[in-house]
Amino acid sequence: MRKNLLFLFMMLPFAASAQVSNPESVMVPLSQAGWAAIASSAQSSGEPAPSGPAAAGIDGDPTTFWSSTWGTSHAHTYNIDMGATQSASMIYIIQRNSANNNIKDMKLYISTDTVSAGWTQIGSVHTLNPTTTSAGRQYIDLGSTQSFRYFKIETIINWGLYNHQNGLTPSYNDPTTTIAEAGVAIGQVPDNTVYSRAGWAGSACSEELVGEGAINGRFSAAIDNDPSTFWHSTWYLTPDYVYPHTLTFDMGVAQPVNVISYVQRNTGSSSAHKGKIRFSADGLNWSLPAVWDWNNNVADTFKRTANTVINKIILPAVQNYRYFRVEIDSNLSSHRFPADAATNPGGFYPSAMAEIRAHYEAALVPVKLTSFTGQLNNKVVHLNWKTAGEQNSAYFDVMRSADGSTFSAIGRLNAAGNTSGTSNYALTDVSPKAGLNYYQLKQVDLDGTSSLSGIVLIKNGIAGKGLIVKNIHTTSAQSVQIQVHSDETTSASINIFNATGNLLSAKTVHLLYGSNNVAVPFTGAGGVYVVAVYTAQSTTSTKFIK
Repeated sequence: MRKNLLFLFMMLPFAASAQVSNPESVMVPLSQAGWAAIASSAQSSGEPAPSGPAAAGIDGDPTTFWSSTWGTSHAHTYNIDMGATQSASMIYIIQRNSANNNIKDMKLYISTDTVSAGWTQIGSVHTLNPTTTSAGRQYIDLGSTQSFRYFKIETIINWGLYNHQNGLTPSYNDPTTTIAEAGVAIGQVPDNTVYSRAGWAGSACSEELVGEGAINGRFSAAIDNDPSTFWHSTWYLTPDYVYPHTLTFDMGVAQPVNVISYVQRNTGSSSAHKGKIRFSADGLNWSLPAVWDWNNNVADTFKRTANTVINKIILPAVQNYRYFRVEIDSNLSSHRFPADAATNPGGFYPSAMAEIRAHYEAALVPVKLTSFTGQLNNKVVHLNWKTAGEQNSAYFDVMRSADGSTFSAIGRLNAAGNTSGTSNYALTDVSPKAGLNYYQLKQVDLDGTSSLSGIVLIKNGIAGKGLIVKNIHTTSAQSVQIQVHSDETTSASINIFNATGNLLSAKTVHLLYGSNNVAVPFTGAGGVYVVAVYTAQSTTSTKFIK
């Protein structure tokens, strides 16, 4: 996989590229006839019939929906038996036409035989957009064509509850979850795809609506397929004139993207220089840290090119989101508007961009890691991972950490090199550390570039400790930063007490399995305090000094 951001150049237009409006145009959904569904719970009355029962999520009608029993907590499970083994490359979900109870985060599993073969998890956590039935299917890529009879959806949190816990809107303090339709499809987004921008929406931090003419200066000029027009930040002193300058794009539906391309304005004085790219499922919460930050490497910058050249930014991993944001931190020539006592007393720096596009290029994904799991058995840890195609892969280093941040290699396996099929790998850690063990894969290509997998957490010798408070930071005057390890994905209450047992602060949060960093409002003076974490299954407390 690619570790560093690469820049490639090609001339307009995209003569050899497929243009699709969204993944729906190249997917073939399979019939749901003869399928059966079982859910961990279902609302038997109160929803408009036939909605509520599990069968409503596979009836081919997106206006009906399965609903978990009202008020029951996550995780909810929704199991589908397709009646016979099917071959599919995608699993899709259609959200109910009411965003509050729609799935935000979920896990996905497939199986050929739930008794003897068990379940195989697809990826780690999948985030869905809070969009409703009008936006159609949301696809989860299986990495390659898979043969299976059963698939299972395990919900972590819905959008209404997530927004409620994080002070966002619209919010709804209810864990009830719904699915309008779930199914499978065959097909893939074609390689070398440039997504059509018809129907895209978005905004800029500011626009120059006067000085650049009737078309130029506006956000719309960055997605009008005309490289002679351009967006430009405001000329005047406003709260939005300072860096970073941002362009936010709404593609309408979630799409796999691993390339963002740009065309500079044909005069370089205010052309973008350094910046960041972020992604979001809902347009409110953005990836942090950024997918890439050009400031980390002076060579990784926007290029000074004419408006006849399309510059490609190759992202380090495929992103499957609806929204993305380009942040500009400086312009190429350090061009600065002169100071003016009336409108611009300090002088400021403008930005401009002619075109922004999103692409998917399968050839740029050298290794497709489809699963990475670990299991403790007889005091050793068995690690297994699977890939669905590799290009120029050299080896995998298995990395281990006691704190989830500082990793060291404990073993190396040679990779398959070049293959379009499935490859299985296994390594055993015969000497895991007592306590928490975090595992991660470092995949290295033949050219030396590398990428990191997600993290697998294994507990050794601390069974039954569902909650662990690991670190407490009190450097902020307004809050306490608390690192909490949880054995499960669950809701929790975090309370802070003084030495005499008086409650000083409380916060309800949603803990994910593994390590969680939580900021709890707290303005207490210096002294000794107690933080207590409560879930339905576990309680833990520890002292700290501020």
